[in-house]
Amino acid sequence: MFGALICYATYRMIKSVEQYQLEVMLTLALVIGGS
Repeated sequence: MFGALICYATYRMIKSVEQYQLEVMLTLALVIGGS
């Protein structure tokens, strides 16, 4: 449940960001933080 909440929050941040590099960094942070 907690992982789904973090995933949704990250998805919302990525949708609001228009910079490719920042999107990649957010995704990597999610993967590293979630493992």
